[in-house]
Parts: sequence; structure tokens; C-alpha cells
Amino acid sequence: MGKSMSGITEESGTEFAIGDVVHDRDHDDPNDGVVVNLPNEPAEEWVARVGSYQKKTVADDNPDYPSDAAVVSVVFADDLEETFPEWKGEEPLSLKEIDKSGIKHYSFPAPRLQIVESIAKDEDGSKSEENEGTDSIQELVEHLENRGMDVKVEDDERTVQASKLGETYRISDNEVIEGDGALRSRLESVITEISHN
Repeated sequence: MGKSMSGITEESGTEFAIGDVVHDRDHDDPNDGVVVNLPNEPAEEWVARVGSYQKKTVADDNPDYPSDAAVVSVVFADDLEETFPEWKGEEPLSLKEIDKSGIKHYSFPAPRLQIVESIAKDEDGSKSEENEGTDSIQELVEHLENRGMDVKVEDDERTVQASKLGETYRISDNEVIEGDGALRSRLESVITEISHN
């Protein structure tokens, strides 16, 4: 996936690209969505749906987000795989083509979405170091959440905060950089396990 199909940014400053797997920040238990199109219009101008009486823009449907936010169009991963099994995320899918297929697509203001898996690649087709780091951070977050910890990725997207039993730990570059509670050694074991995968 070349750089040409990326450029829309989410709240944290990360670029979206065609084929990225995303989650809805406003949903407690979101399904995997896949970015299929990056419309070149702001939320206040992009019509999300047409009701009985009037058109509704993405901004109308999302008053808590900037009206001039970029728009990201998404299809649920299961629907996409079943309906467009040959699509590899190398080019955007036409929304008209998706409409004809019978599956639904959803348009969001970019800050509402969080990238959980990026397939962006360097020009030679290899996965970039930046995305490898994102993948390992996501794997760490999942491991910690499965162990009942409250987890937050900081704005630099390299540092993870994990809290449990009244203690907060900060993890960056595969080491615990802050926190000396009872779970520190367990965290270090998890980090070692992930870094050797």
C-alpha cells in the first residue's frame, strides 16, 4: 500500500490508509471495520444518509466532533471479506460498488476512529517499522486487557499506561519505565514474551 492512498489523520495524528482496520471510539464493544474509501470532503459536506425529510451529513450525525473533520468510509470486516474476497486493500472501493453489492458502508469523522491494525507499506511493499511498532503495541494492549488491566496508549503511540490494584505502570520500548508495584515482574514477563514472538 503506497503513501498515495493515505493522508487523513485521526485524533492522535496517525494517518489512515485504505485497508486499515479501525474501531469506533464511541462503541464499548466495537466490531472490526476496514477503511475502504477516503472521501475528499469535510464532515459538514459529506452526506451520510438521506432521511424522509432531509439529508444528514456526517457532521450532523456526529455533533461531538469537528464539523470540518476529514471523512473515513468503513465496511465491517466480515461483510467485506464475504462480499469482496479478492480485495486486498490496495485501491479504494467505490461506494457505489459497495451499494450495489447490498452490504452497508459507514462514514465517520476521522477523530471518531482508532486504528487497530494498519496495512500501510513502504514503496518496496515491505511493512514499515512504524507499523511493526504499532502492531506490537496493539498486541501488548490486548495481552494486558486480557489480564484485567485498564490500558491506555499515550499520544506518542509508543508508551502504554497499565493500571490495576491501585498501581499504574508505564511501558515504552519493551521495558517498564515507571511503576514498582507487585505486578511489575509479571508485566516484564509479558513484554519479553511479546518481543520474542
